[in-house]
Amino acid sequence: MGRLDVQVMRHMGKDDFRVLTAVEMGMRNHHAVPVPLVVSIAGLRRGGAAKFLATLLRFKLVYHDNTKYDGYRLTWFGYDVLALRVFLKRGSVDSVGRKIGEGKESDVYEGTRSSDGRRVVIKLHRLGKTSFKAVKAKRDYLDGRATAGNWLNMSRLAARREWDFLSCLRADGCVRVPEPLDQNRHAVVMGLADGLPLYQLGAPGCLADPEAVLDDCVHMARALAQRGLVHCDLNEFNLIVEAATSQVTLIDFPQMISTAHPNAQAYFERDVRGLIKFFTMKLKYDIAPDDVRDILSLENAVAHAPPDAVRLDVATKASGYDGTQPDKREGRGKFRRDDDDDDALSDADAADEAAAAASDAEEEASDAEEEGVADAADGDCADDDDAGDDAGDDGADDADSDDADGLETVDAAALRAKFLAQARLDAPPAPEPAPRTSFFDEAAEPAALNEVCARKLRRERAKGTERRAAHNGAGKSRNFAKVRTGHGKIRHKERLDGY
Repeated sequence: MGRLDVQVMRHMGKDDFRVLTAVEMGMRNHHAVPVPLVVSIAGLRRGGAAKFLATLLRFKLVYHDNTKYDGYRLTWFGYDVLALRVFLKRGSVDSVGRKIGEGKESDVYEGTRSSDGRRVVIKLHRLGKTSFKAVKAKRDYLDGRATAGNWLNMSRLAARREWDFLSCLRADGCVRVPEPLDQNRHAVVMGLADGLPLYQLGAPGCLADPEAVLDDCVHMARALAQRGLVHCDLNEFNLIVEAATSQVTLIDFPQMISTAHPNAQAYFERDVRGLIKFFTMKLKYDIAPDDVRDILSLENAVAHAPPDAVRLDVATKASGYDGTQPDKREGRGKFRRDDDDDDALSDADAADEAAAAASDAEEEASDAEEEGVADAADGDCADDDDAGDDAGDDGADDADSDDADGLETVDAAALRAKFLAQARLDAPPAPEPAPRTSFFDEAAEPAALNEVCARKLRRERAKGTERRAAHNGAGKSRNFAKVRTGHGKIRHKERLDGY
């Protein structure tokens, strides 16, 4: 990804953000959003979106795709700008600094908040990178849906999953995690953890007390297991250690699974073995084999759970919380529980759906009071709870994401029919048919048409000759004559002017 140049936001007006949001909303069921649909969603007068689309294209916020029709689609930079504008309006972020981290799934930037002068971390999820494209096989963000539509929406689902884990762990207090501050679209804002990543402290002597750090890391893995969670990526890159106090902060949560997952024991053992390998090889710290066998057991960790421990995997609906394994093709679960548990699980799901529907109704009621894209909300995307955050909402959701939120699914056929009806109204009137000529006038038409075709053919040949001459290095003061060789190839023979 290129540099996150937020300076372009200073040169963008309200209508620019309005058109950019319209492109985002149109991408719910379009790979490239047609220009008439952008105009219809943005609520601008006919022809008024051309200037704003040109501005967005110049800033590389949208991509112009005219392979099949004239359309535009959002870029990663455009999605970043929409999320950052929401953070700016909420007061979560006021400035963006340098990039402090980059992985296969996200980019991490440093920022500040002017209300209290606090330094924050902005994590931008970017699924679909070349190094990690098998997201559907490795993650269950789709939650039973066939597809997410595009990588932008998949990244939004990953950011929402991380926000849920981060908020629950912060409220529970079982492990030390950054403070969650805000979330919108594919971005998460959290507090900046004190210290350095553990891999930067891998030399002997960098840590004041390596034994305390290892005990804290193992305690984190066991504490998560006692709450029904397995981190699945607990390594030196996701542990922030303060060298002076040996305090450890855990980061990076989207890949967490439940202890009821069929592969939970394997992932838990992999996490703990990775920590032991780092401390023994890098920090030269020896661990007794008996202690290793004791801490590698997931059942042992769960058995020593405190009586007041809360099952966070059920609260966050972590992968495998109901004893299923996500299907690698469609994201659906392969059940391995008993049939007697079906009724209890269905009642729990019904309660969760009712709570989700109630919360969504409250969000829609609060969003209706704010200013927004009224024409778009009343027309094409009335059921989008996140779209149009620059006009007062949170962000654009795909049609598939509405199923997970408990909202009404968008009727693609009705939306397409309305778009075609609006396109017919905006289309220019058809030209009147030419008066029919007599037989004698029609006889003279072929000669005129042949003359037009001949002129066009001569122009095309002349352009081809000029292109070939320029390709072979012809200057303005040189003339080239085409000479056909014995092999049938055409070469250019240079002739001096006036020769």
